[in-house]
Amino acid sequence: MGYKLYETLNLDRNASSADIKKSYKKLAFEHHPDKNKGDPNAELKFKEISNAYAILSDENEKNKYDQLGDDNYNNNGGGSQEQNAADIFEKFFGGGMGHPFQHHDFGGHSFHHHFNFNNFGEHNNNEHKKCKTFAQTLNMTLDEVNEGINKDIKITIKKFCSKCVKKCNNCNGRGIINQVKQMGIFTQMFAGACDRCSGSGYITEGKKSCAECNGEGSYNKEQNAFLTIPPGVEDGFKTIFPELGEQPRHSNQTPGDLILEIKITDHKYFTRKGNDLYYKTNITFIESIIGKNIDIPLFKETLHINTNQFGVISNGKQYMIEGRGLPLMNSNNKKGNLFVEFSINYPKIKNNESIKELEELLTKTFI
Repeated sequence: MGYKLYETLNLDRNASSADIKKSYKKLAFEHHPDKNKGDPNAELKFKEISNAYAILSDENEKNKYDQLGDDNYNNNGGGSQEQNAADIFEKFFGGGMGHPFQHHDFGGHSFHHHFNFNNFGEHNNNEHKKCKTFAQTLNMTLDEVNEGINKDIKITIKKFCSKCVKKCNNCNGRGIINQVKQMGIFTQMFAGACDRCSGSGYITEGKKSCAECNGEGSYNKEQNAFLTIPPGVEDGFKTIFPELGEQPRHSNQTPGDLILEIKITDHKYFTRKGNDLYYKTNITFIESIIGKNIDIPLFKETLHINTNQFGVISNGKQYMIEGRGLPLMNSNNKKGNLFVEFSINYPKIKNNESIKELEELLTKTFI
């Protein structure tokens, strides 16, 4: 949890009210725009200092900020009010003290800016930043879900050439620059993407003679990895490859990660629900009564069954074969069940004279 407002005033979190006032007074004098004519950085620094003081000098806002820190203070509505640095300065040095500068409208125009202190100091060159995490989809068949995957794979990553990719001097690697926009009598400061590096913070100064990237600034490299997917995974299962995501552009960055998300494709014979499998097949009306031997292509084996084990088959009913479904992930060889559904083709009666004889025969046949 960061507390950049204290850093802006060169204070620690134990600073007293008197410390906050003393530091603001000193820094406001040093960075006042009228004392630093033509220096836009001084004006921006003065705004930062004024914003920090406005919050830390307000007991209620200070307590809220101390509890929430930079990120949560902003997200919970803190620091959302616009802070006028000139007004803060005037109020602090008013009340009989006299204004230290003849002009406090900063070049004849009052500036009014919406502050977001969470961005201040965000790009510390000494701080190691982790690059972005990449996400990709890996298609798996039900056969692979049944067996699991354990194999060597190659992953192509985009590496950046350390010789040809340089930090943008225009934005100092931040990707954003502070811009001034004139709106009538007002001057507004706002942050925008750096036009030199298109907001990336880096530029390519490559030469065709570079053996690593041929002047392109980046190159593809195949990385060996071992893919392990346990049997029985569900759709949406994710596995992570550390440091195979976005690659660093400079030494103060660490590689991001690669996440593979499993997408299970449809199967020719089976439908999956959890770890249970569902299989459909057709039989005739006579076969539904007297039974039929059927073969079910259950992945690498063939399951032989006779419908007699279920008795007389009902159309559309699902009959369970226990323990012949998919493995339960990370279990001791436990499996789901296989459900077989029969679709019966019922014939039309073509000889009414045989009905009585059929009825007698069926009565003798069945219990």
